[in-house]
Amino acid sequence: MILVTFISVRGAPLTKEESAVRFNQWLAGLIDGDGCFFLSKKGYASLEIVTELRDRRCLHEIKQAFGGAVQLRAGNNHLRYRLHNRVGLLKLIAAVNGHIRNPVRLAQLNKICVKYEVPILFPAPLTYRNG
Repeated sequence: MILVTFISVRGAPLTKEESAVRFNQWLAGLIDGDGCFFLSKKGYASLEIVTELRDRRCLHEIKQAFGGAVQLRAGNNHLRYRLHNRVGLLKLIAAVNGHIRNPVRLAQLNKICVKYEVPILFPAPLTYRNG
């Protein structure tokens, strides 16, 4: 397991709760840039994140936290993380809800939140201490 240790401005390590919030903010930023929420016509929800091979460690860390699968994309030097397990997806939505900032991702997340009857949270303004 890869442990991400964030250091506070004071120079002391963050508490577990503060570190979890920073991880969720980082994950939401990764989804904003490289991810996509899907809702199929049959009603199946999923999340995909596509990164280069050099970023495999972060995808495996996400996989360890929420489940899902990491696969090599055919013909490309990219990896795809896919999560379509309902329990894992609800756990991920609870983690990133309120941190997604990209309007396209926010609309995609809204569709899934409506399907699972989860209230969508809009992001708070960015601060210097955001993850």
